[in-house]
Amino acid sequence: MQSRNGLKVFVDAYLLNKEPQGTVTYLKGLYAAVVRQNPEIDFYFGCMNQFKAEELDSLENVHYIYYKNPSRIKRMLHEIPHIIAHYKFDFAHFQYVIPLKKYEHCVYINTIHDVLFMDFPEYFPLNYRWVRRLLFKRSAIKCDVLLTVSEYSKRAIEQHFEIDKRKIKVISNGISAKFFEEYDSTNIKSEVKSEFGLEKYLLMVSRIEPRKNQALVLQTFFEQKWDESGFQLVFVGAKSIKYKQLEKMMTSLSTQQIKCVHFIAEIGDHALLKIYRGAEGFIYPSMAEGFGIPPLEAGSCAIPVLCSNNTAMEAYDFFKPYFCDVANENDFKKVFSIFTHSRSQKELEVIRTEIKKRYRWEESAEKFSIILLSNKK
Repeated sequence: MQSRNGLKVFVDAYLLNKEPQGTVTYLKGLYAAVVRQNPEIDFYFGCMNQFKAEELDSLENVHYIYYKNPSRIKRMLHEIPHIIAHYKFDFAHFQYVIPLKKYEHCVYINTIHDVLFMDFPEYFPLNYRWVRRLLFKRSAIKCDVLLTVSEYSKRAIEQHFEIDKRKIKVISNGISAKFFEEYDSTNIKSEVKSEFGLEKYLLMVSRIEPRKNQALVLQTFFEQKWDESGFQLVFVGAKSIKYKQLEKMMTSLSTQQIKCVHFIAEIGDHALLKIYRGAEGFIYPSMAEGFGIPPLEAGSCAIPVLCSNNTAMEAYDFFKPYFCDVANENDFKKVFSIFTHSRSQKELEVIRTEIKKRYRWEESAEKFSIILLSNKK
């Protein structure tokens, strides 16, 4: 199929079939804006199982290519290179890893969101680290355009892979406009109670793994007796790496305490937005992030946020004074004890406005569009 101006972009979007995570948000948010800004360019999304993204479905310049091979390794070795050659794509955009075979007629764009497994090896299995180090480094060197999502990740990629920082371009994540929409808090809380059985709860949204620090949240919640004040604790996110400390803590809880803790592994975007809005407060004590989208989404909903200031989240200074080095557990626990009680609605609106100003998908899409046009062969 010939594009209207001759330009065709292939996006390896297999992650759209996976559990919610930062890379999925990046693909949906960035391309919902990019395809609208470039109606003359055709975009082809490679994914599995007849998947379609709601954010993209209504756009005429969006097309889907459904992979036949369920193995990512085999797709990268054979199927994707064949697709690029067959369609004669001008650009191909990948997340973290590019195929071994590279065609000269196609500009390979690679987004490496983070290399946290190298900065914080203690949080990742050895095999996980070894394989990714080899693949990520090769892909960073061989791609034509190297992107990342934060200044923190840019510094880390430059350091670990010895890549000239001038090759690495930062295109930040944004926050969807739906998070800034006005809503009736009373009605939302009633709906959340009716649909999910949740009321008066503190929330954390993140994959379940050690670096995210869910164990510290659980420990602090019960140490400070939030349950005795009628609060519940809600974790939204799928398990991704074995988390023995958290599992051990859960087995030590009493029957009554277990009733206060809820894990939600899979949830749709609309339901997640509702759960954000219904929360009394949001906690994000992650030790390491290449970006860190959930606290920004929560802040955009104008609910109180307690956020780590570690790694890429050092940029989220608008959360002060509920913004701390979570490696210092005493500081974290001190902030935890008060963060939902001392935020005025005016302060929450100031935070919301600052997030909206700094993290816009439209601005990120403009930068990405410039990269496409400037690298056209």
